[in-house]
Amino acid sequence: MAINAGSVQVALGLEHKQFSQGMASASKSLNNFAGGINQIGQKTNGFQKSLVGVGAAVAAVGYSLIKFSQQSFKVASGVAEMNVAMEAVGKSTGIGGKTIKDAAKDIRSMGIEMQASQEIAMLFVKGNIELSKASKVARVAQDLAVLSQSNSTETARTLTYAIQTGNSMLLKSAGITKYASEAYSMYARELKVTKIL
Repeated sequence: MAINAGSVQVALGLEHKQFSQGMASASKSLNNFAGGINQIGQKTNGFQKSLVGVGAAVAAVGYSLIKFSQQSFKVASGVAEMNVAMEAVGKSTGIGGKTIKDAAKDIRSMGIEMQASQEIAMLFVKGNIELSKASKVARVAQDLAVLSQSNSTETARTLTYAIQTGNSMLLKSAGITKYASEAYSMYARELKVTKIL
């Protein structure tokens, strides 16, 4: 038994020695390769930095493009949904989907975002407000937005909702500082009547 154990020990020792020599040789080859890469890297350091800069720029553009595509898809799907809704509401109210879409296009021509234009046209229909006035409201909203240095789309939404609900506080937030009573008095003078019912 002792002889077998010794031969196993001797065989393992020889294999360990060969393994260690092989690893040392591989390590030396790897160090030589790394040294060569370092020499190349030192010679091309400026070029590498340029490539890293270009790679970062390409990655940033790619990321921005992906985010823009996602946002565009969301907006496009929202516009498509509103087109379906306008058709359905136009049919159910008797106004017609084309009339509502035309009003939305008129609002859009005033510089209001398309999805907001559709929402505003739908608010006019919902509030039973004359659609032909929608583009005039959008124009007023655009002027108010310039005066208050705010977004014309948000101002148009706020103004439309204020008109629909009759909320004078919303009119004030949209930039109209007259109170409803003052507006009624001015309108009465314009009509040459003493009282507005």
